[in-house]
Amino acid sequence: MKRLPLAALVAAFFIARRLGLPLQVLSDAAKNIGRGQSGVSVPETGPLEIRNLSLAFNHMRQELTRLDQDRALILAGVSHDLRTPLARLRLAVEMSSDTSLRSGMAQDIEEMDRIIGQFLDFARYANAASPDAIARAPTMLRLSDIAQHMLEQYRKSGHQLSADLQPTPPQPLHELALQRVLSNLIDNAIHHGPAGMHITVRVGDRWLEVEDDGPGIAPEHQAHVFERFYRADPSGNIPGTGLGMCLVKEIMELQGGTVEVESEIGIGTRVTL
Repeated sequence: MKRLPLAALVAAFFIARRLGLPLQVLSDAAKNIGRGQSGVSVPETGPLEIRNLSLAFNHMRQELTRLDQDRALILAGVSHDLRTPLARLRLAVEMSSDTSLRSGMAQDIEEMDRIIGQFLDFARYANAASPDAIARAPTMLRLSDIAQHMLEQYRKSGHQLSADLQPTPPQPLHELALQRVLSNLIDNAIHHGPAGMHITVRVGDRWLEVEDDGPGIAPEHQAHVFERFYRADPSGNIPGTGLGMCLVKEIMELQGGTVEVESEIGIGTRVTL
């Protein structure tokens, strides 16, 4: 008679475990979707009710993935189609004899081109298992050389950036992907800070850092900096798409890397890859 309660406890333990494990897997998968990660299908195992729940969850995940891919495709198509009239507009501006009008319109065109580029990058990287720039085999390069090349491009455009670029050893790197990451970080700092803000790029063997002494990011916005289309200033006074930091995170994660943001109001912001 004394063995009966023990047997019941053992049976209850295995029943709870049989129910608990699939539910935990579902819970983890739901959290991943909440963080913007499509993840993988959950096993459709366990009791009938849990199997049905898993089946419904997998169907929902597939539909969300399809909707994201459709959105990325639409963005890519619209952005690509805008490039042709934008090129004609740039040519017309360059041929204009009104120098004051030409300067202002040229800046507007460059900003439009940058925004279109971000939409195209989003369509290329979002929800893609193997984007072109990542799928290709990495080549042996120096991280410091990639950063130096990017800095030279910005300096030619009139931006004053400081650098601490000690020569780094050659290592397998995806050059195009890292150029996109670095340009997004620098553009983000330039467009969200005042004129004359100090921007510094630092490089180590396995890390890269972009720091500015701008206004900083308010605490209530810091938790959202990697969200798609999130803008701290929804009024549109600050140009941008809300995709720059999201793309940085997605590209880094596709390469097995990480990105961290530290910011303080009135002190500045530091992004570390």
